[in-house]
Amino acid sequence: MVNITYTANDQATHIVYTDQDGHQVKTDMITGKTAQTVDVHSDVPTGWKIVDGQVPATVHFTGDQTPDMTITVDHRHHIIDGQGELPTGLAPSAFTKTVTRTINVRQPDGTVKTTKQTATFNRIADVDEVTQQVTFSDWQLTSNGWVAFTTPAIDHYTPSQAMVEAVDDAASLTRDVTVDIAYTANRGTVEIKYVDKDGNEIGYQMITSHVGDTVKVTPQFPTNWVPMDPATVPTAVRIKEENGQIIIVVIRHAVNDPAQTKTVTRTIRVTTPDGQTTTTSQVAKISRYGDLDLVTGQIAWNPWTTARWDAFKPATIVGYTPSQAELPVVTVDGETADQTVAITYAAVAMPTPTQPANDVPAADHAVDQGAADNGDYQPAGQGTATNAAHQAATATTHHLTATTSAPVAVAAKQTPAAQSAAPAATNRQRLPQTGNGHDASTLAGLASLLGLFGLAGKRRKRD
Repeated sequence: MVNITYTANDQATHIVYTDQDGHQVKTDMITGKTAQTVDVHSDVPTGWKIVDGQVPATVHFTGDQTPDMTITVDHRHHIIDGQGELPTGLAPSAFTKTVTRTINVRQPDGTVKTTKQTATFNRIADVDEVTQQVTFSDWQLTSNGWVAFTTPAIDHYTPSQAMVEAVDDAASLTRDVTVDIAYTANRGTVEIKYVDKDGNEIGYQMITSHVGDTVKVTPQFPTNWVPMDPATVPTAVRIKEENGQIIIVVIRHAVNDPAQTKTVTRTIRVTTPDGQTTTTSQVAKISRYGDLDLVTGQIAWNPWTTARWDAFKPATIVGYTPSQAELPVVTVDGETADQTVAITYAAVAMPTPTQPANDVPAADHAVDQGAADNGDYQPAGQGTATNAAHQAATATTHHLTATTSAPVAVAAKQTPAAQSAAPAATNRQRLPQTGNGHDASTLAGLASLLGLFGLAGKRRKRD
């Protein structure tokens, strides 16, 4: 006997997951045997979701070929708002932001007033669980905002921006913004009126700048006018308002300072006994200043200054007297005129010697006395001639002394031999200077005098 038995054939089928484009995402095989019903253990691919169809719980194999089952799937997405667990690389700050608009208003005094406007936004994100791609939604304003801002008004000033517009478009609020507003002073004027002492307007000057500015002033006086009081002339003005400021400056006729100078001279001519003249000029310089009225052209002169001529003393010459022993100090002013003073010398008169009353003859006594005293000799009976010769010799001696610029010395007592030798020596010294008539006459006088001395000597020997 033959026993024939049947064994169920192995059966298989597939659960195929495809995306919407038909691309296979995953395939699970389901196996069993003919006539067997098996449980299906197939999960949707991670990150995917079923779009069309569904995964059966069981599959029954009939023995025929069990066809594959296709299930259409799509990416699974989930929404996140920044809370809880976040995908790798995301932080809570990616889901919220605060955008600030800073408005700085610079005041005319330099201080700054700052206003801050904030706008807070939130957004959500879509996470593709297959690709892990995060897609953010648009920002949504959740608090505050950039509202309109009106710049405060300040008298006499104009702001660079009168208003800052409101912004509520989230797409425009992508970054912080700073708005700077400054004020520009309105232009104003200051008028400087130049008036005379009676209040009559002679001229004016207009200064224009921005209100609040301090402007340096360069005075513009009318031609040939100057301020009555320089302290009243502003060196700078502050523009306080647009118009209406007036400054009064009293002015007067300008004057120039003309000057005159002159020299006043005292000329001193000193003529010495030798006929030479020395001139000394004493020069005093004086001046005076005036006020020239540049409007009328008239000059008011001030007094002359003063100077002085110093005292002057002529040189002393023995045996002579100057015609003026000293010229005094003189204060020179505008009334003093040039002067010329001539000073000459006059010989001092020599006294006539007297004979002593004794037995010595007059002639001999004269010789002895002369030898003992100064060598002067006056023979008896020749008093007049001898005295004249003596005076001529004295004058000649003084003349020669003045010529050589050496004072005349008083003759020392000499021996008769020395007395005889002295005239000869003196004569030899004088001979080279006999180049003119004056020196010739002088030598003739000396010769006469020496002759007298010779006679006296011979007479004494005879006695």
